[in-house]
Amino acid sequence: MKSTRKYLFAVCVLALGFAIPSIHAEETAPPKEHGGPGPKGDRFGELKQKLNLTDAQVSQLKTILADEHTQMKALHEKEGAKDEKMAEVKKIHEATQAKIAAILTPEQKAKFDEMRKHGPKGDKGPKDEKKP
Repeated sequence: MKSTRKYLFAVCVLALGFAIPSIHAEETAPPKEHGGPGPKGDRFGELKQKLNLTDAQVSQLKTILADEHTQMKALHEKEGAKDEKMAEVKKIHEATQAKIAAILTPEQKAKFDEMRKHGPKGDKGPKDEKKP
């Protein structure tokens, strides 16, 4: 059960990895002329900018990630062995990555893969290398 929670936490962290840069960009951006905070659903602003995503791609990306979230939530509520759930989490994540790759151009996919490799705050290498 704890391992499942760890995986669900990791998925949430991944989702926040997409949201945090755009939140930071909104905080450092000049105020908008109308004075409002901007649209609440625009968590993909920086990702859109870095990958030069179209509005259609952003919409598809939101749908894909919402679907992944729904699947993970259902898995969390499901009873079952830890190993089975971990395998299912991996399958869901891999399927999501394949769906995302399918909506990107080859150039966007290369940039996205590079961004994933380094993570939202920079990758410090595999966990095995972090052991004291």
